[in-house]
Amino acid sequence: MSKDGIRRAAIVSMPRIMQESLRAMLEAMPGVEVVALAGGCLSAVRMVREKRTDIVVIDSNLPEDEVLAFLKDVKGVHPKIRLVVLTHTTRQLRRILENGADAVLSRWSPAEEFTNTILGSVLQGHQ
Repeated sequence: MSKDGIRRAAIVSMPRIMQESLRAMLEAMPGVEVVALAGGCLSAVRMVREKRTDIVVIDSNLPEDEVLAFLKDVKGVHPKIRLVVLTHTTRQLRRILENGADAVLSRWSPAEEFTNTILGSVLQGHQ
């Protein structure tokens, strides 16, 4: 968290429209500023380090192996970063959590659940 109490967020998602939708939702939350957007996990690893993010929202529309490697790499180096993954199905839930995600949400979760998860009030990943 920055000195002024703002949580610095990054979004990792392929379609630009999804990035913009997530950006709007995150920036509507009190104390959250989106500082970076990435279209893939490889560019996101560098982005997380350079932008010193506190929260990363990853859309699971990216290749699963890339998402899992990203989670493991980031948590290994930056254990305090909150990693939230949005999924289509529960099939990925266990593997995502085992590889470092702090929370897993369905893309269709209610806005209140998304907000609570991003801000850290929901500590367990769920669908």
